[in-house]
Amino acid sequence: MPFKAILDDEQFRMLINHIPGAVYRCSGDEWLSLEFFSDEIVNLSGYPLEYFLQRPKDGYLSIVHPDDRDALKRKMHEAINNRQKYEFEYRIVRQDGSLRWVFERGQGVYEEARKLRYVDGCIFDITHRKEAEAALVKSKEEITELSDKRRHSQQEQEALLQRLSLATDSAAIGIWEIDLTNNQVIWDKRMFAMYGYPDGTETSLYTVFDKAMHPDDAPMMNEIIGDLLTGKKEINGAIYRIFLPDGTIRFIESHAIIKKSDTGKVISLIGTNRDVTESVQVQEKIKTQNKMLRDIAFIQSHEVRRPLANILGVIEILKTSEAVSDLEIFHHLEESARELDHEIRSIVNKTNELDDEAFR
Repeated sequence: MPFKAILDDEQFRMLINHIPGAVYRCSGDEWLSLEFFSDEIVNLSGYPLEYFLQRPKDGYLSIVHPDDRDALKRKMHEAINNRQKYEFEYRIVRQDGSLRWVFERGQGVYEEARKLRYVDGCIFDITHRKEAEAALVKSKEEITELSDKRRHSQQEQEALLQRLSLATDSAAIGIWEIDLTNNQVIWDKRMFAMYGYPDGTETSLYTVFDKAMHPDDAPMMNEIIGDLLTGKKEINGAIYRIFLPDGTIRFIESHAIIKKSDTGKVISLIGTNRDVTESVQVQEKIKTQNKMLRDIAFIQSHEVRRPLANILGVIEILKTSEAVSDLEIFHHLEESARELDHEIRSIVNKTNELDDEAFR
């Protein structure tokens, strides 16, 4: 079917525009001129769709961050010349001037004579993942700083650092459809891979889904699916857990739209699944780490301040003694003890200021 005819298909456009990423197609000319962009580019960039379609040669490149623009073009052309897929993370400048991190994946499609016909790809917003990674790096720096100030807790903090790891968002999306007129379920290859089954597994996909669903999330998903089947509400970013056949637990983000007949009856459901396990794990690790830092600061401050309290008590007694009240060493001792007490309080206060509200 010609590409234009595919784009004119309402169901296809609805599905493409529901994917949480901008899907595009470029021609095979020397500029890789843009031919198609899904509506998600508007949410991603803030620019209207016409901005890109009216400037097919450089419309999108104009919003790529200047420091990343040449690297993106070089990466794409090298991959196309070598007939390979390309993947790249870079920044774009939205219409309001704000920066967003994106992940782009694409590949060329060639004619028999190896001539480039066109390039297909998709662009996903990964700003949240980048912010989570930056927060994790910052959190590691906080651990190192506290470790330097509290040498007695160094071993525990190093063990904590070793347990931390950065997670990446795969950006792989599975597409599914349920035809309620004949009770038929359709999964693409990524859906089978996401749930840990070989492509085309001959079994009831209802059974696969029910078996995979984590029992703690089943009530929530049953309610959501009930809203879908009755046409009450679509799915917009529901996250639930599944068990893979080997027992591994994965977090899945789901979106779905409802297709109705002219009479208003729900006739099919179309949706996407995306594995967001790495992003969830990063958030949980940061919250756990912040709690451990607060606990460490509390314990260490009490351990150090116990003998310090004794020192300050002795100093108060010595103040009443005329024999030592004028000695310079006494004043120096008193000043040092109070500075140490102030530093301990500062460490505890700084630790208590760690904020993980953004990850709740």
